[in-house]
Amino acid sequence: MAIALVIGVHPREKKARQRLLMTVECVFETEAIGGDEITNTFDYDRIHDIIKSLEERESINTQEYAIELVAEKLAAFPQIVSARILSRKPDIFEDCEYVGVEYEFDFTR
Repeated sequence: MAIALVIGVHPREKKARQRLLMTVECVFETEAIGGDEITNTFDYDRIHDIIKSLEERESINTQEYAIELVAEKLAAFPQIVSARILSRKPDIFEDCEYVGVEYEFDFTR
C-alpha cells in the first residue's frame, strides 16, 4: 500500500511528503476462519485504515517507528497472532529501487 507522509531525519526529507510503501502480512488464529461469510473473517479494511492513519501525523522520523505504530495497533486485535511488516521508501535515492526495513512481531498472549 502506498501512502504519502513527511518521513525522514534529513532536512531534504522534512520539506515535503514522500511515498512510503507498506506491506503487512498477518497470521490469524485458526478459530477466526469460519467459511465464506464476511462475518467469519477479519476485515482487512482495518489494516488499510491503520496504515492510512500514518498520513495524519505531522511527521515521522524513521521507517522503524512507522512500523512500530502499525504493529501497536495490530496487537490490539486478538485474532492476529503475528505480523510481518515491510516499509519501503522508493523515492529517496535515484540509484536504487528503494530503501526499506522489515520486522516480524509475535502477538501471542
